[in-house]
Parts: sequence; C-alpha cells; structure tokens
Amino acid sequence: AGITFPATQSASTDANTLDDYEEGTFTPTLVPAGGSFTTLTYWQQTGKYTKIGNCVTFEIQFGSYTKTANTGNAQITNMPFAFSDLQKVYIAQGDTLTYTSGAFLFCYNNGSGTDLNPYQQAAGTATQLTNSAFGNSGTFRVSGLYFTS
Repeated sequence: AGITFPATQSASTDANTLDDYEEGTFTPTLVPAGGSFTTLTYWQQTGKYTKIGNCVTFEIQFGSYTKTANTGNAQITNMPFAFSDLQKVYIAQGDTLTYTSGAFLFCYNNGSGTDLNPYQQAAGTATQLTNSAFGNSGTFRVSGLYFTS
C-alpha cells in the first residue's frame, strides 16, 4: 500500500495513484474589464503554477507597468486553468496600488473562465479595484490556490 508515482501519466481508478501532476508557467495579463488602456507596458509579467489533481497553486507578478488613459475595472486574465466555482484568492502585495487604507485585498473569480478580479474590502463592503488603482513603475503580486472542474 502507499502512493504510486508512475513514470508517465496514465489515468487510474486507484485512489492512491497520483496521475495528474503538472508544473508550468503562464503569462497573466492586466486588462480593463469594461474600460480601456491607451498604452500598457511591463518589465515583468510572469506566472508559475503547480497543478495536483484539481488543485492549482500559482504565483503572479507584474513589474513596473506603465499605463495611460485607463478607465474601468481591473481584471487579470490568462490563468492556466478554468475555475470550478466562485473562489477568492488573496493578494500578497501591491506596492503601488491606490486603495482604502486598512482595506483587505483579494482577487475573486465569478465561477467560470480564467479571469481574476482584484477587490478591496473595507468596513464590510467589497469593491472591485479600478484600472487607475494600479500605479506606474511598481509591482503587483498575487499568489494562492484554486480548484478546477
């Protein structure tokens, strides 16, 4: 008895066989959800993930982005796998974000697709961050886990 780690992936009905493990990288993108950017540039735009079964852990970093004429709410697209249901993922750091002092920062997925929506929660009210909340020449990091279908 014990966990079996086959050399090549092969679907198994044995609950003790790890047959779905993957590591990789992806390119997350900050986009306007219902708004626009005139320009958007990054010096760093990276994503890493590990998928074990239906659980995906990830880390994203945007570095020194420059935006102009930004309107609407912010959204992060191109997560490596679709979300299975409504899920929150916590923000680790955003050193040039403009948000309510003392607010709790998190990202939220609406239950489908591969998008994350950055939010702040202050005094019991959650509001989506706008594109103008993301300042220029800074970093934004988010890490967490979510479940796929």
